[in-house]
Amino acid sequence: MKKKVALLMALGSTMSIIAACSSEPAKEAEKPAEKEDKAASYMNATGFPIAKDKITIKAMGLKDPGGTEWNDLELFKKAEELTNIHFDFQLAEQSTYEEKKNLALASGEYPDVFFRSISVNDEEVYGKQGTFINLKPLIDKYAPNLKKRMEENKELKAAITATDGNIYALPYYVQTSTLNPHVSFFNAEWMNRVGMTMPQNTDDLYLLLKAFKEKDPNQNGKADEIPWSSYRFEAMNQFILPAFTGLSGGPVFDVKDDKVVFTPILPEFKEYLAYMNKLYKENLIDHEFLTQTAQQHLAKVKSGIVGVYNTSPTVLPPETTELQDSLEPITSPFNSKKVARAYSPIYTGRAAITDKNKYPEATMRWIDTWYAKSDEAVQGLSGTALFVGMENEHWEYADPEKKTYKFKSPVTSFQDINKKVSVSSYMPSYLEFMPYPSGSPLMEMKVKGVQKRQEPYMKSYFPTTARYTKEEGEKATIIETDINTYVEQMMTKFITGDEPIQNFDKYVESLKKMKLDELTAIKQAIYDRWLKGKNS
Repeated sequence: MKKKVALLMALGSTMSIIAACSSEPAKEAEKPAEKEDKAASYMNATGFPIAKDKITIKAMGLKDPGGTEWNDLELFKKAEELTNIHFDFQLAEQSTYEEKKNLALASGEYPDVFFRSISVNDEEVYGKQGTFINLKPLIDKYAPNLKKRMEENKELKAAITATDGNIYALPYYVQTSTLNPHVSFFNAEWMNRVGMTMPQNTDDLYLLLKAFKEKDPNQNGKADEIPWSSYRFEAMNQFILPAFTGLSGGPVFDVKDDKVVFTPILPEFKEYLAYMNKLYKENLIDHEFLTQTAQQHLAKVKSGIVGVYNTSPTVLPPETTELQDSLEPITSPFNSKKVARAYSPIYTGRAAITDKNKYPEATMRWIDTWYAKSDEAVQGLSGTALFVGMENEHWEYADPEKKTYKFKSPVTSFQDINKKVSVSSYMPSYLEFMPYPSGSPLMEMKVKGVQKRQEPYMKSYFPTTARYTKEEGEKATIIETDINTYVEQMMTKFITGDEPIQNFDKYVESLKKMKLDELTAIKQAIYDRWLKGKNS
């Protein structure tokens, strides 16, 4: 997760450079048809090798901490042998990648292709200028694997389509058993000791937490139990809030019947705040949830004084596996449907081909290799291989049902994969890998909990891949920053009782004065474009 957050942080652009570039006149991009006519002279449109004679493509990529040079990786060597394409990789660490990328684009000294970290701003600015070429014709003709994935999941096309209708960068598309985090684990032994069963609604949850507080479930003779401990609002927003609203996105913009709504002004949100205030006043939730660090929260869980928690159980001692379980979504008097958040498996901006590339067709075919499923792979090259290496060479299934896997010596971890075999994540590829690591009972419990307790109730929320135009983005950023800050401040006050719930209408009026209606209209516009892209 740290790696993921770090990589997502790397997506932010140096805005001054982008603004400067935005003022430059657009370049006349070479027409896709003209480049397609050249394809037959140097490459094979299907089959392998891709290039008839060895070609070299210059690429810039984001290097993982502790990773090695990509040309030294086993999988990239194998790909070069298969495709006849050599890459001259210019790699940069996270700390310098964004600066180097932006300087290259601003100076005009940029490579044939960028890998792993292209922001939406990059796509919108450099795509429309012609620096990043439109990939739609290339996908249609040279990317059969990606086309299949786009047909299987219509949201994939919507996610990568720019506001002008073109596609300038390719995605990382993920389906794994460990993708969806579960935010509501609890001590099952405590539940048995207090004689309670799995809560089905907010009333049941209240009674369970009250029993955790009053009946000494850790049996130490002390009133030291914390019925629910959380690190900030996340667990409560993801577990308790949907019980009231029937929406899964949290205290942000969401979608109801294709209409964008702002959850923090809904009447059901007011009821959620009143419920949370009740839990807070009765000491049923940790009063330090807003001030403690993740490490402090984890320490409490490990000390045996917490009933419900939102840290991953995989960090707990393995011998506690049978003591842990996960809650399933609940309902409330204001919503009768159980709802869990479905996380987006699509990460945009993983590869962009520039107008300097003499071999865009071959580049697209090389990239498309990694969108193959395992049973579509040529010589084992697929998105799964890119992630975890070659089956029976770097890893193998650890049980007959193929529910778990283990690495094969000398590979012992993903650190070894990154050093010797491949770039294991966030490359343009399709990852379909459902087994979980063998010998990890807590991970098994977590995966089974998600599959049993959450997946049947998962619901999508406002698409994180919906895109602003430049003008929309400039307006929305200013308004939304102020609104989000205000909402979090007021949530804290309502829950702790510093602000009486009777002032909820005044809070809504204040949001209206902060241009909430204008922001909602912008969100509706970008959602409508996203929906059009999905349905086209």
